[in-house]
Amino acid sequence: MTRRRSLLVLAASSWAAHAWAHHGWDIYDTRRPLYVEGLVVTLTWADPHPRLELLHRPEYALARNLAESDVPAQKESSDVKDILRRAVVPTGPEARWRVDLPELNRLVAWDLKRPKIGMRLGVLGYAGPPVTGTATMAAEVLFIGERAYPMRSDPA
Repeated sequence: MTRRRSLLVLAASSWAAHAWAHHGWDIYDTRRPLYVEGLVVTLTWADPHPRLELLHRPEYALARNLAESDVPAQKESSDVKDILRRAVVPTGPEARWRVDLPELNRLVAWDLKRPKIGMRLGVLGYAGPPVTGTATMAAEVLFIGERAYPMRSDPA
């Protein structure tokens, strides 16, 4: 009986971990879009969801006029221009932000190349629960150089 109970607990915890990895947008505060910008300090480029950590520097983010960014169309409708207008920059000192990205096949569909450690990029997204003390966000749009990469769905 103990072995059977252990197997059930293991199966349930595996299912919970899988569900957490495929949570969608529910755990993120989509009412308050944020913009962070900084250098990539860590990168995990693998499914189920790639992620990176940025060292956010608020002084970078203040210079970008987000509302005028040219963002390509995507299959799922999303009023990106409105989200860009409403975005705020987190205040405070430099901080690490963990950025959750969509699955690799979506990144490939947008022809997004794997970022490099030390690369500067911007992220429009939504705050979620911290992970091991690090602020977390889901990416709505990545900005690399002058190019914007929508993350909600595949290209239109």
